[in-house]
Amino acid sequence: MKRIAAYLIEGIFAVIAALFLAIILAQDFRFFVMPESFVVKLYIYSSLGLIISIALIIAAGRIREASAAPEKGTYRYIRIFLGFLWVIDGVLQLQPEMSFGFVSFVINPAVSQSPSFIGQVLRPAIELWLSHPVFLDAISGVAQIFIGMGILIYRQGKRLRIFLWISLLWSLYLWILGEAFGGIFIKGASYLTGFPGSALIYAVISILLISYSDTGALKRDIAAFMAGLFTISTVLQAIPQYGFWKAENLFNIPSSLVINQQPLILSEWLRAISLSFYYHDMVWNLAFVVAMAATAILWIIRPKISALLTIIFSLFVWFVGQDFGVLGGYGTDPNTALPVILLTIVFLLHERLDAPLNILQLDFSRADQQI
Repeated sequence: MKRIAAYLIEGIFAVIAALFLAIILAQDFRFFVMPESFVVKLYIYSSLGLIISIALIIAAGRIREASAAPEKGTYRYIRIFLGFLWVIDGVLQLQPEMSFGFVSFVINPAVSQSPSFIGQVLRPAIELWLSHPVFLDAISGVAQIFIGMGILIYRQGKRLRIFLWISLLWSLYLWILGEAFGGIFIKGASYLTGFPGSALIYAVISILLISYSDTGALKRDIAAFMAGLFTISTVLQAIPQYGFWKAENLFNIPSSLVINQQPLILSEWLRAISLSFYYHDMVWNLAFVVAMAATAILWIIRPKISALLTIIFSLFVWFVGQDFGVLGGYGTDPNTALPVILLTIVFLLHERLDAPLNILQLDFSRADQQI
């Protein structure tokens, strides 16, 4: 029964991911036009890369494994959503306009707002990408699909650990290059806009899966990580120098998303919320600070309550501050809020996911005793 439930959830997740990507790619082909020669070259590179990836995944299957304990439910579902997130990110990276737009619209805006030393650190990598944009875009997208497929296919043991280590290293690479250290050095960094970066969340999840098979310890460390995340976010949101007590800065968070290609109703909601931020800036920012502080404290003393608060607050942030991460044509991942939400859902369902389905066994044992 548990195996059937796992397959069912994986299937539902796959269908949602497919619909999600279909909507994005449909928008992509409507609003972005690339020369056919570049598109053909990108998908030739990508196809060759995927063939090599499949060969490597099959080769990993030849690694001998010692018998391992059954995979716990909590561990399983964290692994599943991490794998799907990597696959989604890889497909998004293979959007044709990413080859030339990734640096201009993703990396450069983050670097321009960071201290000068960040630009100096990232300059060689940026110049390399600009020299071979199509080839490197294909490698980046295929690498993420490769990681996700490996994590989904291999459920435990050495094979899974190999892909989790690759996941950790690649997420740190993306956090540094693709997200300019997640924007942590940017004055005005906030959980609302994606602090501390989705790639860093992927790295933390990879570390958790590498480190623990004991899901009790896993749950404890998830709570500790969430408490730390929201504690730092509270401080950043509250510091006057970061500017969130000023109407124009708070207003810019949702208003900058209105220009993205998306359904009109979403743009109208963002426009209305941005005006509310402008005219009631003190009230809104105080609410954000209180919500983050309460979430951080509750993760320590009442984690289940805090988990519910985290999901509700992060859903709001995912829309208002992050535009669901992927709208606008240059989104390469669902942004920070979604992996936080998914990790929190698994935390909240921990006992139910790990509970053995032994009701029938108990009934039979009682019957035997009666006999």
